[in-house]
Amino acid sequence: MARFLDSYGVEVNRIHGGRTQGQRNRALAEFKNGTIRVLVATDIAARGIDVTKIKHVINYDLPQVAEDYIHRIGRTGRAGESGSAVSFIASEEYPQWREISTLLKKAGSKQPKLTERTKANPQS
Repeated sequence: MARFLDSYGVEVNRIHGGRTQGQRNRALAEFKNGTIRVLVATDIAARGIDVTKIKHVINYDLPQVAEDYIHRIGRTGRAGESGSAVSFIASEEYPQWREISTLLKKAGSKQPKLTERTKANPQS
């Protein structure tokens, strides 16, 4: 994802398990200070990152544990700020999405809208 965005001129860095701690720290520092506007991260970044004024979180894959979703989207809307989260959900992830929705409902959070988009059948 980071390479794809970079190929279109988006200033991006990444955090994942294959990076050294120094590379992770540098990517996070660049994101915090505004040198880069996009940080692509695996679940390694779902917890423990404290960055203010994040406006958008995009989930390319749903987390395996519903509580991790809360930590991911919790990066937005901190300290009275507003933000949005978008999740791409494959059909096999619907059971995970139901668990996430149940957890959000129990927490009294606003229920996200589910918009279905399907690919055109290449056979037709």
